[in-house]
Amino acid sequence: MTLGDKSLHFESKGTDLSALPQKIEDYLKSDGFTVQTSAPSGQGTVLQAKKGGFLRGVVDADRALSVMISGEPNDFTVRVGIGKWLEHLGVAAAETIPTGVRGAAGSGVAGTYMR
Repeated sequence: MTLGDKSLHFESKGTDLSALPQKIEDYLKSDGFTVQTSAPSGQGTVLQAKKGGFLRGVVDADRALSVMISGEPNDFTVRVGIGKWLEHLGVAAAETIPTGVRGAAGSGVAGTYMR
């Protein structure tokens, strides 16, 4: 079953968007994910996370949970989906993330910090 990505839009929250990626990264790392984060750009910030484990290198090694944060503190969107793991995301721009990320896995991550 293939699902579309999940987009969550938030208004009037006054969220510190410079701190939000680190909070999401910390949450994912505490759950055993390897995480990489892009440098912020005009398009937003992208995080990618993948689970470790000895089978990870054999099965779906190139798949990752992708989280894109874009907008302003009082009007922003968090998009969560499954996409291809991009090597060296930390030096890539947010525009490199494919717009067709698939799956809504992990959408609870965004909700955890947006209340």
